[in-house]
Amino acid sequence: MNDLIGAFAEAGRGEGPQAVETGALVIGAMAIITATEDADDLDGMELVYATEERLNEVAAAVEAETPHELMLALFGSGEFSGNIGNYYDPDNSLLPSVLKHHRGNPITLSTLAIAIGQRLDIALEGVSMPGHFLLSSPEARGVWFDPFHAGAIRHHDDIDQFFHQLHGDAAVLMPEHLQTVGPKAILGRMLNNLRFIYTHQNSTADLEWVSRLTAALRFY
Repeated sequence: MNDLIGAFAEAGRGEGPQAVETGALVIGAMAIITATEDADDLDGMELVYATEERLNEVAAAVEAETPHELMLALFGSGEFSGNIGNYYDPDNSLLPSVLKHHRGNPITLSTLAIAIGQRLDIALEGVSMPGHFLLSSPEARGVWFDPFHAGAIRHHDDIDQFFHQLHGDAAVLMPEHLQTVGPKAILGRMLNNLRFIYTHQNSTADLEWVSRLTAALRFY
């Protein structure tokens, strides 16, 4: 697993969509290895490359030139959607599983969009709003995209109302809540989500690899 941990640490130090994608692919590979009985026979980086190829296939089937068109193609069409009925399934946080089952949580669906957008020259950036993950684009400032809810376009007033639904009427949506974040913040939030899920599942083996990646993100 050392090659995966090294790749993850490098992704955490990186910038842009490729770093986000690589980090997410490493998280997925670590989960697959941990769940496999004959894990010694698996090559972690080969798992990463296999998922990259699947992303290439998805991108090749998408016709989009703008962020809005990409949201419609991936999420408005129902091709990929938020797993509302089983939100805390760890598969929702793992990009290889999202590509297989076409269901995910907000941050992993957003990562999927970032990865596909990169292949189509459509720039997307992560927005780590408390309680929900969104996307923005330099091509469409002043609006945000919500992959978990069919790629919906959200304006500030809409997000403010949604924020109160999540956190209560007394909650205040601050400007920093809608700022874009880099790979390190995105990958850290993914790991925090998995740590929460695996803790409740009492999955010691999974918590171990999550902790190793968290340490790589913090200290390397």
